[in-house]
Amino acid sequence: MASLDGLPAVVNPTGPPIYRREDYVGGVRHFVIFVVDGAVILLFLLPLTSIIAILAGQVTGATGLFIPWLPLLCIWAYLAVLKPSRYGSLGYWATDAKIVTIHGHQPSPFRMTLRLVWALFWWFRPLGFIIDLFWIPANRERQMLRDLFAETRLIRRRAKPIGVGKTTYVMMTSLNIAVLYAEIRERRETGWADGKRTSQTKLERVNVARE
Repeated sequence: MASLDGLPAVVNPTGPPIYRREDYVGGVRHFVIFVVDGAVILLFLLPLTSIIAILAGQVTGATGLFIPWLPLLCIWAYLAVLKPSRYGSLGYWATDAKIVTIHGHQPSPFRMTLRLVWALFWWFRPLGFIIDLFWIPANRERQMLRDLFAETRLIRRRAKPIGVGKTTYVMMTSLNIAVLYAEIRERRETGWADGKRTSQTKLERVNVARE
């Protein structure tokens, strides 16, 4: 095993993982995920579950129990249960992406539900969807607002951490709403700073030495 002697102590022993900027899912892949998963829901999942719900309602006489609850339950399962699993959604497969928490773990269905609620809430605001998309290049981790709020991150499926960082909460005010979201920052010898190449190089050196 390689020695750490002589390397600067710039990485905390514990903390949220940091990935290369190119390992975070960018705007194009975000859009592809939105289109593919939206098509799966609108063209396949919703019609199929609606037909099943209608048939089940006719057989049991409890139509109100199956419509609209069965289609909604299946859509929720696709977005909140299948997406964060090892299998992922079709949108994730098409873009070689996966979703993790800011600590690198698989998000729970509860966290994914919060993420979905944030997305729906934001999109129904004036210009909400546009702001959500344009927020991607505005932050180092290239994430939409829903992921910043839910403390999740969309990364490439084979992405490997290059080090650990520090969670900083940032206040955002937009459309008469003030919210806090979590941002992961790298540590430099003189403090914490966003995505500087010098800091990233040191993180890579420490990571390689530890392996």
